[in-house]
Amino acid sequence: MRTLTEGETADDVESALDTLEEKGYLSNERYAQSRVRVRASRYGNRRLAQELSMMGVDSETVREALSETPDEFERAQTIWEKSTGKPRQTVRNTIVRCVF
Repeated sequence: MRTLTEGETADDVESALDTLEEKGYLSNERYAQSRVRVRASRYGNRRLAQELSMMGVDSETVREALSETPDEFERAQTIWEKSTGKPRQTVRNTIVRCVF
């Protein structure tokens, strides 16, 4: 993030951000949907929700984005199936680490 240069104010920045939102260039909804789509195969809903909240996405937008993901049980089962042949404890730790 760059600092303000001489003559710029925080109001100028807010105005620019508002304009970008109005034109549809900035969207918390699209960001949340994209983040969930990319990371849902590796992480559970709780972890995804925490990440989005830490990035400043409101809870309603987080809920909407997570409602579009496949079932957590199916995602955990996919991790389990990909881990065939690995020690049981290793697989369990992987699933727990993903916060399922």
